[in-house]
Amino acid sequence: MSTREYRGVAVAVVLFLLVQLGALALVQTFFNQGYQAVEDPSDPTNSIVYIGAVLVATVFFLAAFKYDLDWVVKVVIV
Repeated sequence: MSTREYRGVAVAVVLFLLVQLGALALVQTFFNQGYQAVEDPSDPTNSIVYIGAVLVATVFFLAAFKYDLDWVVKVVIV
């Protein structure tokens, strides 16, 4: 692996960690103000819906790349 690749991986790791630490820093603020991601956090179907949404999005993007529909991906992301 070249120095450039190591640098890219390091930047990705640092960015990931900064996002996670930022989210953790905001937890107490959101909790104090009563914000919740879902109506009932103890409902187990929340996880199923979330995993289902991730799988559907993954299939969509993989199909778009397979059939050379890169423009669709650009429209969805941008």
